Amino acid sequence: MVIDMELEEAKKNVLRLMEQREKIDNELKEQKMILDK
Repeated sequence: MVIDMELEEAKKNVLRLMEQREKIDNELKEQKMILDK
């Protein structure tokens, strides 16, 4: 069904966004550590 395919796409997009967010969070933590020194 088309709906199932759309759901799978949406899930993939959400997972990708979560990964990107994690990367950004880690980068921000690193920047903060550098600034806090």
